[in-house]
Amino acid sequence: MAPSPPLADTQIAVSASSHDERTRRNVACINCRNSKVRCKTSLVLGQPCQRCAKLELPCVVDKTHKRVTKRSKLELLEQEVRAIQQAVHQGTEPTTSSTDVSPLVAGPRPSGPASHPAALLEDPPTSLHAPIFPIHASPKTGPTEDRVLDERRISGEDIDYYFAMFFQHFYPFAPLLRKKIPDECFHAQPMLFWIVLYIACRRYSRDPGLVTVLYNHINKNIWAMLSIPALGLEEIHAILLACMWPFPTTRLATDPGSMLANIAMNAAMMLGLHTGRGSHPQFCLGLRNPLTSTDEEASATWAACCIVVQRNSTIAGHPPPSFQFSDLRCIKTLEACYWADLLTLYDLQKFLNRFHTAMFAQIAASNSIPEGIIRMWELELEVLKPTIVRYDTEISRIRVLSSMLEVQLYHFQGQSMTPPLDTNLQINILRAFNTARAVILNAVDLQARRQLLTHATNCVFRSIADAACLIIYLLHCAGAQPDIAPLELQMLGQQACAAVGLCSVSEEDVPYRMHSLMDMFWKHRDMLPMFQSLPPSWIERCGAGLMFACLERFKASLLTIQHNSESIKSTMKMINPSRVDLTAKGITTMPNEKPDPNGLLPDPFQDIDWNMLMDDLTKMGSEGVLFGII
Repeated sequence: MAPSPPLADTQIAVSASSHDERTRRNVACINCRNSKVRCKTSLVLGQPCQRCAKLELPCVVDKTHKRVTKRSKLELLEQEVRAIQQAVHQGTEPTTSSTDVSPLVAGPRPSGPASHPAALLEDPPTSLHAPIFPIHASPKTGPTEDRVLDERRISGEDIDYYFAMFFQHFYPFAPLLRKKIPDECFHAQPMLFWIVLYIACRRYSRDPGLVTVLYNHINKNIWAMLSIPALGLEEIHAILLACMWPFPTTRLATDPGSMLANIAMNAAMMLGLHTGRGSHPQFCLGLRNPLTSTDEEASATWAACCIVVQRNSTIAGHPPPSFQFSDLRCIKTLEACYWADLLTLYDLQKFLNRFHTAMFAQIAASNSIPEGIIRMWELELEVLKPTIVRYDTEISRIRVLSSMLEVQLYHFQGQSMTPPLDTNLQINILRAFNTARAVILNAVDLQARRQLLTHATNCVFRSIADAACLIIYLLHCAGAQPDIAPLELQMLGQQACAAVGLCSVSEEDVPYRMHSLMDMFWKHRDMLPMFQSLPPSWIERCGAGLMFACLERFKASLLTIQHNSESIKSTMKMINPSRVDLTAKGITTMPNEKPDPNGLLPDPFQDIDWNMLMDDLTKMGSEGVLFGII
């Protein structure tokens, strides 16, 4: 038998073979693979690669190693947080089966008048992947107490259900609630408790009349809450939630959201929340001494105040507020991943705050905005986008697109609105149209997968409305109609109208009335003359004025065909008075009835609800304001 080789020689041979194989296959070490750099192996056997030797790092080669990315780290962290949440959730879960709602499973389909346009969106929503937020709630010691509001009893089981719906569907838009147990929330601030129930009941009410009772109670008593000399975090949260999900009877001209948001922001500054420090000893004095909060609660509340105040100012067309303070402490406090969407919205609003301030100053100076200035702000937003969006989520995606559209709407300010259009203006209009289409398509997609529009805030609805108005107007404008296929044009207009209608919760709110007007215009556009100019935006209202101008044009066009409809009826009455009398009495002919021997066609505009158009959208004053919507 041949003698076996020495052990040392065997190890050297194996190492040399491994080294040759590594050099031939260029297998990078773990450190170089994680850093995504080229791994230059050392010529000396057993020595680390050049990079590891320079950085004094251990050089380990593992072919099975997989590079750890930020996304995988985030997924691992979310899994850990989800496991902790489920463990805590099992301990705090109510005893009733109605509140057993998983945060990752789609809840019951909401019902209400706003669901008619959903026929265009047939796909049911799949599982929700909502942001996972920490739960700092103490375990429940018993069942939730029943509550009575205006002689209407609300059982503890229903209250648990409404709170579960709120946290599952609405809380990701506004992660502000500190007291997550219903009874604790009620004892901390009853108005906040009723507002949470109202938000959930807008879509998931078990009692059809409860929404009206909640609305009447909140609308009557919220002003009494504001008279408290020192407002705490619960009162501020109640105000912010009421601004984000307004009442169905609210109109833009009478919307108290801007005033309420500024009250909340002023109260937050009185507590020192803008410093990012909770229970600030230099601010929490006297009556505010018992109003305690953590740094995280203070920072999140201040960020939400800035977002809501800026959005309400933009919606109303008012100059932006001033909240540009040192926010490094707030941002550092909210660096956890579950605050990513809130920080993204906050950074976007900081940018838009600077942008709108510059636009108002430009309009005040020259009553116009040069195209080059707007383009400069567009490029700046594109450059800042990677630093603003920390994680690509559904909420951040739709808000970034809406912010870009908000900037591009200023291209319609102070320009020549009649053809022939300038080449640069045509390019800018096409870019704004593509952004508006991206907003609508993303909203429709997120509605099908996550019911975004069903649970969206008022700010999201206004972004959808701006995009829809711009799309429908440009598709009917002779001088600026995009070159797209007829089938795609038809589908895009239907999706724009449906997206606005899906934000409605009742037949008396602004989304429903706006959807009725836009859908009425779109269905009869073939009988209407094409627009010969771009919408003349109200320049003093900045970006908010474009939507008002578009709606005014839609209504004016429909009023022209009303006169045509009346002319047709007059002609039919002269030729065949008996048929017109039957129509006036509400007697309609069956579809299979034989044609009229006189060859008369039915009124093509008989399906238009003229009462809604005239009563809800009447003009007020010489400016022609749409009273029913505004």
